[in-house]
Amino acid sequence: MANTLLEFSRNSIWQGFFALTDKDCLQVPKSRLKVFISSIGTLLDNKGVENGINDFRSSSALNFSEFEYYLTREVFSSMSEELSRSDLSVLERRIDDLCWTLTKSKINSPNSDFILDQESAFKLFRIFCLLADLVRDEDGNAQVLLSAEEVDLVFNKIIFGVSKKGSMKEDFECLFSNAIFDFQTFVSVIELKFLKQFQPTKVIEVIDDIYNEFVDDIITKGALLKCGGYLPKFVERLFVLRPFGLTYYTNPKKTKFFKFNAQTRVEEVKQTSKLYLFNIVSPERVLQLGTLDRRYGLQWLSSIELALSRIHCQESYGCHLRNKRRLEWHRQTIRKQIALDKTNEMLIAEKMVELPEYPELGLTKTLRFANWHGVIKSNKIKTIP
Repeated sequence: MANTLLEFSRNSIWQGFFALTDKDCLQVPKSRLKVFISSIGTLLDNKGVENGINDFRSSSALNFSEFEYYLTREVFSSMSEELSRSDLSVLERRIDDLCWTLTKSKINSPNSDFILDQESAFKLFRIFCLLADLVRDEDGNAQVLLSAEEVDLVFNKIIFGVSKKGSMKEDFECLFSNAIFDFQTFVSVIELKFLKQFQPTKVIEVIDDIYNEFVDDIITKGALLKCGGYLPKFVERLFVLRPFGLTYYTNPKKTKFFKFNAQTRVEEVKQTSKLYLFNIVSPERVLQLGTLDRRYGLQWLSSIELALSRIHCQESYGCHLRNKRRLEWHRQTIRKQIALDKTNEMLIAEKMVELPEYPELGLTKTLRFANWHGVIKSNKIKTIP
């Protein structure tokens, strides 16, 4: 469990580590790291873990790989193995919040007229850390970068969210040309391009939606009919489904939570009315829900079954979707490469058939295609007609 939490928080911890580095330096002095480690230990209720940093290695500074090794052995190793996904989610947010406090001091917006509010910037930070990859070199130095596919995904969601027009992508085509983005570039593009081109409130709303989808473990949300506990009357409520439970609003400011466990199940109710009804059953209570549309109800039923199947999963739903996307992108790359190889083989085969023969020169159709288009370096023959 300890290494799992570190794995989920590694990218944000690197951002905090990088914020402590000096310019053009990839190492951080132990004196700065000691405070950073102490703060992480406090969040994990593991105090005093910074005391051994001075005796760790003989150097006065550490690179990220060395720092990560110390965290693994001294800080995260004492974590309880009984943590649930919801508990992990709380710890991940606390670590991200700490690392964001360090990171934001290093971010200098190139245009002060278009600066995101702190809450939206923090959400972008968490989105970036979830989707990005930690890239290492041979010396143990590391950098967190966002791949072109993930950049394309996020920017497309913003474009479609604020413009509702797919054609707007052509106006921002240059944004997708870069192979990789660091966090500074990622934020700068959003501030200078999207906040300048569109209404900031719309951009912030889209960032909230992306955050809910990628980071906040929200599988789905929407309105459902809930049967009252005292009066058998169905009332419409807003529901938010996560892998560990179902949150619903009794009023705009008050929520209730239905926690899932290993015994929780969802089942359809025999339809005796115009409503499509189903129940979420746990040993403690039964939640009676319904929809006006059967298709909408079946979508919710499927989503709840997905949430129940992930009760014991340690990775977040956002990580699950990211890994699923990357597997599909990898498959597409392989399929494209296979198709390209087949096309090249067919072209070479066609050219081989078209090659004329020159028996007097000892040239036959077995002449390789590459040699045919090259110049035959001979004193007698320069080219072949």
